[in-house]
Amino acid sequence: MRLLLVLGLLLLLAPPAVAQVAPNSETAVERRAERLRRQAERKARPPSQRPVRTIVIPGASFNTDDGLGVGFIASIRRLPPAYLLDLARREVQAAERGEELSLASYALDSTSVDGGRPWLWDITAINILYFKPRPNAWGINWLVSWFPDPDGKTEVSLLLHSIGWNWAWYAGLGNGTVTDTRPAREDDEVENRWHRYGLYDVTLGLRLDRQMSGPLSLTTAFRVDYDFVQIREDTLLAQESAAGLINAPEQAFGATVEGGFRLDTTDQRHDPTKGGIIRGGAWLTASSAGIYGRATLDVRGYLGLGPKAPVVLAGNLVANLQAGQTPFFELGVLGDPAPKPRLVTGSNALRSRRRGRLRGPLALLLLSEVRFRPPGFALGRSRVRLAPGVFADAARVDTWPLAGGGPPLHPGFGGGLRAILNEQLVVYIDVGVGPDAVIRPDGSPDTEWVVGGYASLGQYF
Repeated sequence: MRLLLVLGLLLLLAPPAVAQVAPNSETAVERRAERLRRQAERKARPPSQRPVRTIVIPGASFNTDDGLGVGFIASIRRLPPAYLLDLARREVQAAERGEELSLASYALDSTSVDGGRPWLWDITAINILYFKPRPNAWGINWLVSWFPDPDGKTEVSLLLHSIGWNWAWYAGLGNGTVTDTRPAREDDEVENRWHRYGLYDVTLGLRLDRQMSGPLSLTTAFRVDYDFVQIREDTLLAQESAAGLINAPEQAFGATVEGGFRLDTTDQRHDPTKGGIIRGGAWLTASSAGIYGRATLDVRGYLGLGPKAPVVLAGNLVANLQAGQTPFFELGVLGDPAPKPRLVTGSNALRSRRRGRLRGPLALLLLSEVRFRPPGFALGRSRVRLAPGVFADAARVDTWPLAGGGPPLHPGFGGGLRAILNEQLVVYIDVGVGPDAVIRPDGSPDTEWVVGGYASLGQYF
């Protein structure tokens, strides 16, 4: 009897339950259809009604020090109102001609609108994990840029940065150092273990750039960072650290203040065709490793040849001076992390040599490029330009006691390609070669031509 009662109740309740499922299902379908409709409307809006632009792409990077890097790259920015108004005017003109204006036919010229502000705010994230052949390095860089004033003269930047190198390179200090291939074992995890060490860093920084009269801008910045160094047994670093030849702390907490200036007469940020940049800066660091300072002068020039500059001559000179209780891993560092520190050799420096191959408190870096700029083309709703180029580099480092040793300059040569997407994102690929002084396994000195490959974001300089 009880069983029959339960079955009767189930039969009574079943129809309402079924009836309730149907409306819920219909509601879910309606909500999904409404969401798709709104998405379609947003995509159909003309560019002038889309103030926030987003690029999210799989991240792929490469250099011969760390191998292949994979991750993601994202850029999210809100465009300034004056640019959107200018874009709307162009859309009306295109409609009168019976055409449709898109990002593929109109690129942002930030110098012509809204006081030169390229955006109201921009968030750029670069997160890469490197494999050679297994995970051995990483680069994480989150940069928030904000132009709070309508005149576009003040930029506030917040940086969160981290690097990790399981097998960074150390070959000693000075201009006459050599790559020693003798201390090697068959079971070594990497090539030339004698020159290897581990370095891991986390940095948080705040920067304020203020545009003064004309092309002059002033910079003030503050950052804190933590460094951990892995010194392995039976390496050159362990030997020189034990002998007291270098300052090699196993870990260091530090705070750095920066003051500098920038003279910028270039016509655009991402792919300049004329003008130049002169940047000077001084950094003072107080850390658990000691107190040390650095002064850097960075000069860049661009000269376009012909109407609309189909060919651009570009050059970069960097002079660096360091003093105090500088840790060895800071010697030869020429700039702030973005997303990895710029050293005298390696990415964004002398191409073909290993990153950190040349180190010293006195450094000179010379880069030159011939950039070819053929017209761009439409790729979907985007605009792409492919720009090949050739380059010649040179560098020199010295220590205070041993200034003047080694060859006059260490050279490098090669070529590459740049891909510019929507005048917002630049990707470069370079291959360079150069001679390196080595000691062969039999102990004889020799010269070896080495090759370096690089692929990452931005113009090389």
